[in-house]
Amino acid sequence: MRRWSALIGALLLTLVSALDVRAQSGGPTTAQYSAPTKSTAAWTSGTANNTALTVTVTNLSKVIVTLSATTTMTGGTLNFEVDDGSGTWWATPATRTAGASTSGQADTTFALSVVNQGWELDVGGWTQMRVRLNPQVTGSGTATIAISPSAAPAEPQQTVSQPVAANLNGTVIGAGSAGTANAGVVTVQGITSMTKLLVTPDSVALPANQSVNEAQVGGVAPVLDACQTAAKSYASFNQTTTTQILGAAGASNYYEICSINVVTATAQNIALIDSATAGNACATSPAGSSGFGGSTAATGWNFAANGGLALGSGQAVVGKTSATNRALCLAQSSSGQVSGGISYVVSTQ
Repeated sequence: MRRWSALIGALLLTLVSALDVRAQSGGPTTAQYSAPTKSTAAWTSGTANNTALTVTVTNLSKVIVTLSATTTMTGGTLNFEVDDGSGTWWATPATRTAGASTSGQADTTFALSVVNQGWELDVGGWTQMRVRLNPQVTGSGTATIAISPSAAPAEPQQTVSQPVAANLNGTVIGAGSAGTANAGVVTVQGITSMTKLLVTPDSVALPANQSVNEAQVGGVAPVLDACQTAAKSYASFNQTTTTQILGAAGASNYYEICSINVVTATAQNIALIDSATAGNACATSPAGSSGFGGSTAATGWNFAANGGLALGSGQAVVGKTSATNRALCLAQSSSGQVSGGISYVVSTQ
């Protein structure tokens, strides 16, 4: 009978403590979400060249851009660009998702015409995004631009207060001796036996099925991705012929690509290549960079006009130079405009 009394007392003690913590913490917590403000602009032939509508996208994942154009507009171009906080703006692909075209085509620029069009842009990792007007509007119409950022949920704030002893109303049942079982003393597990609570292993060797070593997975130290452990850098390209993007990586070093985005204005082949000789656009003994195709533009990606790709999230390696100490180039098969950029790390892996 005394044993049952001890067990019931321990359960009541646990319940009262939990209720008291909830009361002192002010009840359940509520996650707070912050919705970014939609930004708009109306541009006409009187709007200055290079006027831009800019929004801050720090810690956001994407933005939606919409265009509404009146029937008397005859010209002008929108330019989609992002900034990593350095003040330098890079062309970035915007995917058509709504309006006149829902083809999924990626645009870094868009010639204004009498259409309503919507785009979606990935802005993860960037600090600002803008739509810039260049060249300016012609005709008597108006282009209405709207940018709607998509917010990531804010981390909910939780407050928990420590209850004071008086609120617990606890009573110790019986007096026990260390290392000796006692029917009047209840253990953490709620039983009166000497079953121990495993906090640390009894010896250097881990007991069977005890997963307490967080530095290993399956008993083996994990190999972390270079794009997560090394400092990332960024490089942009804006070219009409095969061009060197990065000089030689240095002895024992590779360029490891974390993400790449590229758009071509004309139909052509494009390849990411590298060479042991820097400064001559990889003309000397070029090799296809690992993960990106062959050693010439002809053996690279085959894009239609205004086509391109966005590969990689920046969190994992998607390709690398074929050997150490190589210069990195973007090869193209014709003279059409090619724009985009890469994020990368320098690594010895």
